[in-house]
Amino acid sequence: MPVLLVTGFGPFRNVTRNPSGVAAQTVHGREIDGTQIIGTELVVSWQSAWETTLRLVEEHQPQVLLCLGVANWPNIELEQVARNVIGPEADVEGVVLQSGAEVVPGGRATLSSALPLDWLKKRIAERALAQAVFRNGTSIVSQFSDNAGDYLCNFLFYNVMHHLEGRVPHRGFIHVPPYDESGENEAEVDEVLIYLVEELAHWLVQNAESASGEHSWSI
Repeated sequence: MPVLLVTGFGPFRNVTRNPSGVAAQTVHGREIDGTQIIGTELVVSWQSAWETTLRLVEEHQPQVLLCLGVANWPNIELEQVARNVIGPEADVEGVVLQSGAEVVPGGRATLSSALPLDWLKKRIAERALAQAVFRNGTSIVSQFSDNAGDYLCNFLFYNVMHHLEGRVPHRGFIHVPPYDESGENEAEVDEVLIYLVEELAHWLVQNAESASGEHSWSI
């Protein structure tokens, strides 16, 4: 059975409920269109975020790895590029890495996503249109982004793109909107993220040949 691994992040700073982590936990254990979904919430930690992701990849050998994180934007940000740079901010454990250092010493300055971003953007737009027509309401839309920041999201994104080349065929990072303080958008955020995972599972089945490959490896 094909495997789609979804990671999200837990609380940090003033984000007491992180929708990326909520989504990953919500979809865990589901089977969608013949695809097994494995989801987990990562600690916002420089040390453990990548280590946990790598352990899950080794254990489940996914064909697709969808990494989610939250950003203070109203739209879904389809991250196109991971940058080989670390920012100066402390993680939830108080750890600070050297600002401006490379995520992977000697690695390329940027690495491109290997998720079907064009297809996902189209599917999210189609959902938004259906929401407007049939439910007379607004819906979260998506846009492309060339900057995933310099915090844990970009750090995980770059490690995933660098170390899993040729091992997880389709992988990348997507930023999701935060919950409003009032909680009014919570249901819509949760629904669109579940939809995103479902559509990626459908895509995986439709493109099974391109997502297949050798998954016996170690780092």
